[in-house]
Amino acid sequence: MIDIKKRIFITWVTGFVWANLLHRLISIGANDVHILIRKNSDTSRIDHLLDNVTIHSFSLEHKEETVEFLRKIKPQIVYHIAAMGTVVWRKPVSIDDLIVTNTLGSIHLIDASIEVGCEYFINTWSSSEYWFKDAPMFESDIASPNNFYGISKVAATQYASLVKQHSFYPIVTYRLFSVYGQFEDPKRLIPTLIKNYIQWNEPELSSPLFVRDFVYIDDVIDSYLNADIACDSTESIINIWSWIQSSISDVVNMLKDILNSSIEPQYNKQQAYQFEPKTWVSDNSKMKNLLQISPISLRDGLIRTIDHFNRK
Repeated sequence: MIDIKKRIFITWVTGFVWANLLHRLISIGANDVHILIRKNSDTSRIDHLLDNVTIHSFSLEHKEETVEFLRKIKPQIVYHIAAMGTVVWRKPVSIDDLIVTNTLGSIHLIDASIEVGCEYFINTWSSSEYWFKDAPMFESDIASPNNFYGISKVAATQYASLVKQHSFYPIVTYRLFSVYGQFEDPKRLIPTLIKNYIQWNEPELSSPLFVRDFVYIDDVIDSYLNADIACDSTESIINIWSWIQSSISDVVNMLKDILNSSIEPQYNKQQAYQFEPKTWVSDNSKMKNLLQISPISLRDGLIRTIDHFNRK
């Protein structure tokens, strides 16, 4: 496990995954945490924790400024996820913004971390780098993104991997997929379903056949806390997934059973905003064998998510 007494720096901490990481770090006693927040960000997930951290706001766009910033705070552990998607809830993002934020920003932060002597660097991307596959995804698969978002991420991942191969710098990239749990955006599938079923509404969904590899947020955070093992290993990329593929109808039926509901969803009412492959599942042997994380079942994760939802 990482040494929580070290100085930790987290980029764009207001997002779903990083908010959970910050909550866990503070809860286990981390008291030297620096966070990067974009201007006008929604901090509602972490408002009650802001007195426990040091807040920063700056752009990773320029390498010199990034190096100067890291020299000032001298982080020992960097968790990086400053990423921008092609669509922010269906609002288009420019290609220039993708390249500047996802690729150049990541490269600048990696270079700056090396220059100032940061001990561990944990990079975070997603399955969008693999994109369409007709079989389970492995870290050794050739990345084949079909959009600029995926390309911008692959470039940063490959840079991080080359850095580790050539300089043995302790860096690793985690590729996440369908993470769910507390603090997830209410517009996403599982929060939408839970809200509708608790309120006795018929959820309007897309195709029941769309598939995902769902992984519960606590398993993801456990992987981040064990990231020192990954960084010190020879692995440059690790998939953080459950290794079980579930369809939207699988999730619906499981929630109906847990909540003892007879309400049927209205399928094919929502339009998919991306191409949906028939296979979307990943091997997680490195996660289990190296990080010693065995993902909980989807059912248990949904029960925990419902419990959190009821306590809000």
